[in-house]
Amino acid sequence: MTRKKPYLFIENLTAVAARVLTDRGMAPDTATTIGREIAVGMCNMYARTHLYIPAAIDLTKPLSARNRAILNAYSQPSPTARPFSSRRVEELAQEYGLTETYLYELLSDTMDAVRKEQGLPPMDERQGQFPL
Repeated sequence: MTRKKPYLFIENLTAVAARVLTDRGMAPDTATTIGREIAVGMCNMYARTHLYIPAAIDLTKPLSARNRAILNAYSQPSPTARPFSSRRVEELAQEYGLTETYLYELLSDTMDAVRKEQGLPPMDERQGQFPL
């Protein structure tokens, strides 16, 4: 999609939302109307921002063993770094072949997923309280 064709986003999002709603028994005209409302709402919400849309994933899939291992290692000291420190992130990024930026995102997402499994709200909703 290019800047010259922003309507493609609205058309594609409308079509996807309408298909999902129609597949669940909604009348096609109603599904298309709601799909367009969703698309316009997304545009209003994210207008003039850079939005990263990740590849589709199975949201019901349990956390990977690797991500759990990384979170566990992050909470443990190493010979040269304290647990939960930026130095520990540097070490783990090198160990797992990831960027530090990606590792911070992974840790945040993994902590939120663990909290969800425990029936606790994500970190954002707890206003700064430590997630573990």
